[in-house]
Amino acid sequence: DVLEVMAQDENFSTLWVGYDMGHVIGPALHTLAQHQWDILLAFMKREEVFTFNKATVSQVIAEMTRLDPTRKAEAVAWYSEILQYYLDNAENPLLIDRIVLASLAGDAIDIGAKELIPLFKQVFERDLADEMILGDFKDMLEDFDDKTHSSTQIQVFEDIYQRIDFLSGEFEFPEDEEEEDDENRFNPFEEMRLKSREDEYLSFWGNEPKKAIESLSPAKGEPVRRIKIDRNEKVTVKYNDGTIVKEVKYKKVEDDVNKGKCEIV
Repeated sequence: DVLEVMAQDENFSTLWVGYDMGHVIGPALHTLAQHQWDILLAFMKREEVFTFNKATVSQVIAEMTRLDPTRKAEAVAWYSEILQYYLDNAENPLLIDRIVLASLAGDAIDIGAKELIPLFKQVFERDLADEMILGDFKDMLEDFDDKTHSSTQIQVFEDIYQRIDFLSGEFEFPEDEEEEDDENRFNPFEEMRLKSREDEYLSFWGNEPKKAIESLSPAKGEPVRRIKIDRNEKVTVKYNDGTIVKEVKYKKVEDDVNKGKCEIV
């Protein structure tokens, strides 16, 4: 059962999936739960569920709605019920997760669910949402009017081969015409992927031969294929002092990443 896998604790989730639940299990949930939103709602009400796993469920609901706008009223009702449930149980530390509530706000913005603004106003007034993720309530209202706002979307693949390419870093997203001039912007995801491949080789073969290691990186003069990071995309970063900030908009930490104060994890 997909949800039982997602119901495991943080240690299990980070060991087997890392912080990438949305990309690994999100597409399967998107396919299987098209007409089982009630089951997803019950999952969101469970206690002691890892942050990213609940955030993934919300992203799946938002993506279904984005792809099928006729379901918006259904989505608003879904989010309304879970938000009211969290407000009614705000004193339960096993249930309330400030990052999850901030993620819900981002997903509500993505589908243009302004009907949820009164509930989110209560959420922010009671300090139940992590403002590092989305900003404060005023920022949320501004994002509702920002046509370029977009959270991380669940990537739905045509077949298993596309998914493998995506997870290995080889999948190419469709070009965004508005970002054509941004092709050469530094992208930590690509740098991390190349470093990971090098570390994997070293752990198996040792330090020799050096030429094999060098072959893992693009040849000189060969353009590096980069995965673009939207400034509104949610990422997880680790600061030099060990502090980890999860599900934060890239634009809020972009300057720190570029200055070497933190790195994408």
